[in-house]
Amino acid sequence: MLRFLLDTNLCIRVLRDRPPSLRERFLGYAEIREVFEITKVGKIAGCMVTEGVVKRGAKVRLLRDNVVIHEGSLKTLKRFKDEVREVKEGFECGMAFENYHDVQRGDQIECFEIEEVSRAERSLLQV
Repeated sequence: MLRFLLDTNLCIRVLRDRPPSLRERFLGYAEIREVFEITKVGKIAGCMVTEGVVKRGAKVRLLRDNVVIHEGSLKTLKRFKDEVREVKEGFECGMAFENYHDVQRGDQIECFEIEEVSRAERSLLQV
């Protein structure tokens, strides 16, 4: 019985001390329809959200001809001249990326979030 308690205690400490597991959660796709050059800002991608939702601050992948050419964060998300938190499928928006300006008409944007997997979910996934 004592051995069982020691083993259980050790397992709990190992699980608690393990770094958290992370996973991607897909949010949506957008297509760049037009590129605008704004003084003091740089290039803004005029987009249409084609699937799901795009959220400000989310992670993005920029795809050209189905090849990932950039992965980073979404810096700006606007509808008309207003900064917004998210844009849903079927709506147009303007986007700018953190430290990246090589955007072209026809590029695809994949938007996703990184989330931590809870201990309970990790233990279910391991079974």
